[in-house]
Amino acid sequence: TKAKFAASVVFTDAMKRKNGGDANVKLGWYSGSKQEIDNIVSYGFSSREVKKFENDVGSHGVGIHLVHHLFSLAAALVCEADEEGVKHLLLCRLILGKPEQIVSGSKQSYPSSSQFDSGVDDLENPRKYVIWSSTMNSYILPSHVVSFKSPRLRGLIRGGGGLGRVRSPCVSFSVLISLLSKSLDPPRMHVVLRTYDDFRVWNLL
Repeated sequence: TKAKFAASVVFTDAMKRKNGGDANVKLGWYSGSKQEIDNIVSYGFSSREVKKFENDVGSHGVGIHLVHHLFSLAAALVCEADEEGVKHLLLCRLILGKPEQIVSGSKQSYPSSSQFDSGVDDLENPRKYVIWSSTMNSYILPSHVVSFKSPRLRGLIRGGGGLGRVRSPCVSFSVLISLLSKSLDPPRMHVVLRTYDDFRVWNLL
């Protein structure tokens, strides 16, 4: 909504002032069930989403975990299909600020000091972002829901588990769109392509 976007702009400006002009805004994928994503879009993130990773030995801290937008396949592989076999991804705008590295298996649930704002699995080449529960509805802005059905993904799954266990290559938006084009009808594909073009204009890809 416009109100949520306006609030995100305020938080972005505040982060810029805190960190010398750089809010470090990124895009990230959130994987969840249809009901979960519907609830997030309607009401925001909650402790239910945080608890998903409390007992995951591969998680990087206890918070909201999202996948770098270039690793869309990694996010797609762990989606939970609905009763019609359709999977759902939530593309979010993230305010990372100054991230700190969080090791796999960590139970950290808040910044280690006031200089840090978020977490990543790797400082140089992050694949996973962690937004702490205290700022999850301030630093995460749900942007677009991508719903798809692709039997091709089944052959790519290597066991179950959370995001920490996914071992998949980097997949660009263009590759994901190619996969989606085989599953989506023309009107829905038009929306995906229009969104892709919008993000290219914003230089976020």
